[in-house]
Amino acid sequence: AGGGHAPDIISVAGKSNCIPSSTNPTNPYTVNTFDEHLDMIMVCHHLNPDVPEDVAFAESRVRPQTIAAEDILHDTGAISILGSDSQGMGRINEVICRTWQLASKMKDQRGRLPEETTALGDNERIKRYIAKYTINAARVFGIDSYIGSLEPGKLADLVLWRPAFFGIKPELVVKGGFIVHGVMGDSAASLYTCEPLVMRPQWGAFGEAKQALS
Repeated sequence: AGGGHAPDIISVAGKSNCIPSSTNPTNPYTVNTFDEHLDMIMVCHHLNPDVPEDVAFAESRVRPQTIAAEDILHDTGAISILGSDSQGMGRINEVICRTWQLASKMKDQRGRLPEETTALGDNERIKRYIAKYTINAARVFGIDSYIGSLEPGKLADLVLWRPAFFGIKPELVVKGGFIVHGVMGDSAASLYTCEPLVMRPQWGAFGEAKQALS
């Protein structure tokens, strides 16, 4: 976050056999991205704003040039993963929405990818961006033979969204064919549609089912 460690951590994106990643506070790079980072880094690293050396360290980590470069490197596929670094200067609830905000921004800024040979849809860019938080992340942890993509022999893990709430509020989580979590009304109500509608554990989250689905 903030553009990475000085002077040249971003250069690992060009190394063979390296799967680089970035965290979502800097993606997409927009109007307030740079301004919020100095305070975030000071708090995250337990720095003292009254100590000049601490401020200098924090300032060395916030560079608009490399923050802006992250977006481009993500769109070209040079940076392979987008994660959260939760509470270490990251927002775990925003991984999905920021991934697709970045994809949308890059489409507006850079146009269609060179790999997109037709004008039908955005499948190449969509596959590139969905891989950032699925199969590419699974490869890094060495578990891509079990999860990370929808293939025979793998544990299917699906999240379904209503379009209006895409990336913000999931509608249904299905693992191995079982509904694990889903939006449901008050369990004391007469109908499942009674509000408040919130994400609640379902059949796949109880008893022996959760062990079989993990």
